Amino acid sequence: MIEGMLEQINLHDGANIFHVYPEIGPRKVTCHFPPKLLEDAVSAVGRKVEVYGTLHYRSGATFPHQVQVKQIEAFRQTTNCRIGKTCAAWLRRHR
Repeated sequence: MIEGMLEQINLHDGANIFHVYPEIGPRKVTCHFPPKLLEDAVSAVGRKVEVYGTLHYRSGATFPHQVQVKQIEAFRQTTNCRIGKTCAAWLRRHR
């Protein structure tokens, strides 16, 4: 599991990548997510998240540099409470 701010989402041509910036550890972690998590990823942009999935480490590294995402849990910025798909309606309108 990686925890940090979800930023820099890239959906171009099916890339489905975002970066998480943890408070401790690596500067950023690249996260590859499947199409079924698109709404979760978009609604979590700019929020603190917990990302679950397969962690990939460089040889000898203490922290992962990449995650194959299986689940995204977003928090409200002000209270750190988990939220649902708050931007799902926006995403449906802008596909």
